[in-house]
Amino acid sequence: LGKRQCLGEGIARMELFLFLANFFNTFEIAMDGDRIPTTRKTFSGIVRAQDFRVVLKERH
Repeated sequence: LGKRQCLGEGIARMELFLFLANFFNTFEIAMDGDRIPTTRKTFSGIVRAQDFRVVLKERH
C-alpha cells in the first residue's frame, strides 16, 4: 500500500506457492487414528484450535 513495497514480495509469494504445491503433490495428509479433531476452541490470550495429530504419507 503506497510507494514503498518489498521488491522481493512477488518472488517470495511464488516460492511459497511452489513449495506448497510440491509438498501437497509429494505427500498425502491423513488423520492419525480414527479420532476426529474437536471443533472446540482454546482461549489462552488468542483463540486457537485444540491440538491434533496428522500423518504424512509419501505418494508413489
